[in-house]
Amino acid sequence: MDLEEWRNANGLLYRDVASRIGASSPSKARQYALGEAWPRPEQLDRILSACSGVELFSMHRRRLAWVRENRREIKRSVRTEPAEVERSA
Repeated sequence: MDLEEWRNANGLLYRDVASRIGASSPSKARQYALGEAWPRPEQLDRILSACSGVELFSMHRRRLAWVRENRREIKRSVRTEPAEVERSA
């Protein structure tokens, strides 16, 4: 079970999840739950400890799905430095 599935199964709001896992805001908890962001190791430990049933692999699978769905937007948001363009020419 990933964090979003866990949240839904427990009928919690993102602010409840944020409080439980010690996230800086409900929006950060939402990003973790939906796979928009990957938590740092210490945050990941808190998630796995505080949310019984949440599994690392399930969270990773959701993150990969989000990256695949948003690949084009991610590529557009990455800027190439001028020096890198000159080297590749």
